[in-house]
Amino acid sequence: MSKSVAKRIAHDLDDALDDIGRELKKAGEAISEEARDNFTRVSTKLQHTAHDFAVEARRQSRDLTDQAVTQARQHPATAVAIATAAIALIGLAFWRSQPSD
Repeated sequence: MSKSVAKRIAHDLDDALDDIGRELKKAGEAISEEARDNFTRVSTKLQHTAHDFAVEARRQSRDLTDQAVTQARQHPATAVAIATAAIALIGLAFWRSQPSD
């Protein structure tokens, strides 16, 4: 997973969490103080959990990238074969997705 993809996923996740938090706050305004407090706690926990998830996803992405680079350096012939197969599969998928005349 590239850094830009990981950043985009983390950004999208943060945006979604902000939206959820706003909606929970709106819902909390229409109900009792106790329920509002519960919504606030849940919203906060959800935001913390999502943040932790995004951090862990970035770490795992970095680890997998490092492992892939190490493997490619240790086994260049295998890396070339895998890259060739991946390119062929992408080409096949693209070719099959084209409308036929």
